[in-house]
Amino acid sequence: MDSNVVLTTVIVAGLIALIAVLLVIRRRRHRALLAGLTATQRALHEQCVAADKAVRAAERAHKQAVKTAKAELKRVQTPERLATAGLGHYVTPITVSVNNRVHDLSPDVEAALDAEGDITAYATQRSTLTRIVAGAAIAGAPGAIVGGLARKNKHHKIDTRELYLMVIGPNWQEVAKLNPAQGDQARALMQAINVAAKNAPVAMAAHIERVTSATHEVERVNADTGALELARSARAALGDDPLEKLRADRRRSKDSEPLASKSLPGVIGRLGDGQPNQGPQDVVRKGVRAQPGESAQGYSLSARPDPIDTLEQSQTPEGL
Repeated sequence: MDSNVVLTTVIVAGLIALIAVLLVIRRRRHRALLAGLTATQRALHEQCVAADKAVRAAERAHKQAVKTAKAELKRVQTPERLATAGLGHYVTPITVSVNNRVHDLSPDVEAALDAEGDITAYATQRSTLTRIVAGAAIAGAPGAIVGGLARKNKHHKIDTRELYLMVIGPNWQEVAKLNPAQGDQARALMQAINVAAKNAPVAMAAHIERVTSATHEVERVNADTGALELARSARAALGDDPLEKLRADRRRSKDSEPLASKSLPGVIGRLGDGQPNQGPQDVVRKGVRAQPGESAQGYSLSARPDPIDTLEQSQTPEGL
């Protein structure tokens, strides 16, 4: 077996095993979180899960309905082709394309074909060395002469045909050179253009009506979010998922553990209840949640009078 195949197989097997292990770990963590919920919380969690599924299903249904309506609008905006002859030459109920230039049809549009040239066939004769040698082998020199006289005919054909499609409109005209071998398709295209031109006003009115109806349907489907809003309202009425709240609380507690394990900078001693402080000017009060400017361990710090400042104040005239 090729070494590259073996290596690829090992890598794929390792990835599959890793994914399986991750799924098992995730499932165990999920079960552990569920075990931390009460019966009431677990029932609410199941309701939240079902409501979330209903919201996703409503979103998919609405998205699919909008997609279907837009596809129908695109279909009616592109009329079907009635006839074609080569690349860039076709006719629809409301337009005609010649040389990849599209024009609107009207009763004044006319199409015609112009064919020129013909096919000329002729034959030539020539002696072949094979027949001369064969005649010589059979009858000698007389046989060679007879073999040379037995000439081989070669048929030739010269095609000088040219086929042109001419389409004339009120303020435009087009001429296209077509393949003479596609004469049947060219005649069908010419006839389709002339027939469609006579019926163009009726076809255009019907086309506009279909496009307008499809456009209104897209707008209606896009605005029809009743089922989606109902599903979202039902989900919002349940509130937060207890399992997600428990997961978020554990994540926050895990993120705060590194901070709680660090000692405060500048600790030089212990005061009062034996907790660390930031210096002789601070008194630690335990049991208060840490606020900005407070200890990262959950202890708030209050300023303690500096003994030197107290001594200086006592020496002022007011203190004497």
